Amino acid sequence: MDFHIDQQKDKSVVVFDADRIMGTEAAEIHEAILDLIKADCKTIAIDLSMVNHITSYGLGILMYACTTCKKRKV
Repeated sequence: MDFHIDQQKDKSVVVFDADRIMGTEAAEIHEAILDLIKADCKTIAIDLSMVNHITSYGLGILMYACTTCKKRKV
């Protein structure tokens, strides 16, 4: 896993530890976000400051995660 989740006072931050987001990592990210939603997390932030390259699949998964969060009022 190329990311970790920092639990802050009122939000969860998904922090990427690698400089690339490819297919496998993107699927793991989406699952982690779904787990946060199931745990009733109301605010989720994604820290992409270390990322230099995202594949189109990775970008699609991030957009899908964003849409999922919006639909669930996260």
